[in-house]
Amino acid sequence: MSLRYKLVVEYDGTFFSGWQRQPQAYTLTVQGAIEAALSQICQTPLKIVGSGRTDAGVHALKQVAHVDVPEATNQKALLYGLGQKLRSKRIVILAAEEVPDTFHARYSAKKRTYMYRVINRSCPLAIEKNYAWHVAHTLKVDVMREAIHCLQGEHDFKTFQSRGCSSPVSVRTMFHTDVQKDGDLLTFFFTANAFLYHQVRNMMYALIRVGDGRDTAADFLEKFRLCSADSRTGVAPSDGLYLADVLY
Repeated sequence: MSLRYKLVVEYDGTFFSGWQRQPQAYTLTVQGAIEAALSQICQTPLKIVGSGRTDAGVHALKQVAHVDVPEATNQKALLYGLGQKLRSKRIVILAAEEVPDTFHARYSAKKRTYMYRVINRSCPLAIEKNYAWHVAHTLKVDVMREAIHCLQGEHDFKTFQSRGCSSPVSVRTMFHTDVQKDGDLLTFFFTANAFLYHQVRNMMYALIRVGDGRDTAADFLEKFRLCSADSRTGVAPSDGLYLADVLY
């Protein structure tokens, strides 16, 4: 017999090759690190399922995963053990709760929120290096806000779908978008039912082109409506991207 636990995970993705376990034993991934810790604690091989994959260098504030552990597993001991084993890897298990075996971290999710951080200043980054995209040219936030608003609703996001994406359907529902400014820091938010491979990073690159004047908001909308990967202009760095929340 086993118990299913829902794990809420925070991690610094700087030194990881992404979330997903890799066949190469030497590749450090978030999923692989958590599975190794769980297997040691429970003294049996265990696999976890995440709400979605994050690329190399992408961070998470609230990634969600589920795992089936032996029935005798103590919740407090599990949390303590994971904390001890994962601390040096900059992975934190924020919560672990027992859930019905019908719960699935990926397929039960209704909404996902990604956050992207941009530092807009001429000076290079010191403390924020690896945790934000440094853009030296002055950005016009009001124009970017106009462009980002058109992403809301149900649309075909093929323009922002990378060629390596395995999803056969590129239609997604974007529930909310926003950009907030606090001094040099610009924080972008995207909430949707699901995201395509590199979708947020592709959208961010296109939005920065609007902000620095290379494109207008009308240009952005026209490329979006073309629903063609050939309209993509580039991909933003992984450093500024965070999986911020998953709602069920």
